[in-house]
Amino acid sequence: MTPQELARSYPLIAERVAPFIQDGSGIAAETFCDSHDIRRFFRRLGVIPRRGPRAAASRTMLDAIETISRRTGAEGDRARAVLAAYCKSDGQLAAAVCARTPRCDLCPLAGQCAHAGKKPTLKQLPETEQPRERLIGLGETQLTDAELLAIVIRSGTADVSAVELARTLLTRFGGLHELARCSPAQLCQVDGIGPAKATGVKAALEIARRLDRQPGSARRGAFLRPEAVFQRYRARLGAETRETFVALLLDVKNRLIRDVTVSQGSLTQSIVHPREVFEPAIRDSAASVIFVHNHPSGETTPSREDLDITRRLKQTGEVIGIRVLDHVIVSRSGFTSLANEGLL
Repeated sequence: MTPQELARSYPLIAERVAPFIQDGSGIAAETFCDSHDIRRFFRRLGVIPRRGPRAAASRTMLDAIETISRRTGAEGDRARAVLAAYCKSDGQLAAAVCARTPRCDLCPLAGQCAHAGKKPTLKQLPETEQPRERLIGLGETQLTDAELLAIVIRSGTADVSAVELARTLLTRFGGLHELARCSPAQLCQVDGIGPAKATGVKAALEIARRLDRQPGSARRGAFLRPEAVFQRYRARLGAETRETFVALLLDVKNRLIRDVTVSQGSLTQSIVHPREVFEPAIRDSAASVIFVHNHPSGETTPSREDLDITRRLKQTGEVIGIRVLDHVIVSRSGFTSLANEGLL
């Protein structure tokens, strides 16, 4: 908006706040230009830039007052008082329209204001559409991935809401699994995502992965079935870009004691050494073990190295009295059990 356009709209502004301004009220030019509330009003309308020399912005504001005076006949100090009342209450709450929390529905300039055209924040959405309120009222299972992610992100931008920003992240990277594989720097490449939002997303996804690793909910015999191993470790290992070899330590009733990450990188006998595998099993008095590792390519067919390592570990387990029950190779979409395939 130009100063001339503001001058044309000035009578509507004056009409809105006139009942709250006493005759003879005025405000000095210096005080007017230094007021944060009034400068915010000019920035919202685009009369002055959001960033720039303060002196130049003050000059533009005073030029706008001169234009208003010339076109409407209003005294300069009176025009400044009208805009000041429009932008801040000064103890008269009914007067302020373009305050910190603006009442855009009452503003005759809303159609020309960038702020009025912004997407609503989570707090400004109807309660039935707010992710936080939906979670409280319906439970977290009823929310979409985008709504849950929006709660973590907390706020959007001037152009998109937090939910829309979350949808952009999920669409660009292909879902939660792929987001977990991204670095904060990669997330920051999305407009509207800065370091604070990026690290918040990474922290939330890491919490989910660690929760998935907690053994407390394991049922008796739950890990005798390779399907259970796949369901438990698909999220954690499916997102890994390197092969990761994990040993599941089980007690005499086949309950999970804990899991141990043995190695990361292409599997070789020098990396997956029997000592590294069975030392924690002996220390925790494990009766048996199940091995699980991922293939980042998504193909779960066991390689020759997979078979050789499994055979060597099984022989070591027989010597020390700890049974090797299975070796499960997982990806994001499937698994292969060496026991089921008769390869153990």
